[in-house]
Amino acid sequence: MYRVLKLSGENRKLKDAIVSDDIVGRQTLVLKAGESVGEEPGSVIIIVEGGSEALAAVDRFVSSGAEELRDEAAQRVYSKVKEEEDSAEGGMGFIFG
Repeated sequence: MYRVLKLSGENRKLKDAIVSDDIVGRQTLVLKAGESVGEEPGSVIIIVEGGSEALAAVDRFVSSGAEELRDEAAQRVYSKVKEEEDSAEGGMGFIFG
């Protein structure tokens, strides 16, 4: 399970709070520049992968100004990031055999 957050320029300070949070910060977090996944320049994308309790804890950041991407937008960003990760892993396998 995952949730996708977008932090715009004025809310980028939330990134440190999310990463250092006791619950959310212990999950699998992927941070990307927004423009690298088709979002607005200057934004930061954070994908949080984890259990239901941790994903529920993300709500407090949404109420603090983080925008949650939903449905097709979340799936598009998530798929693009996973595609990049798979490509990178494939390249490492080719290099190290």
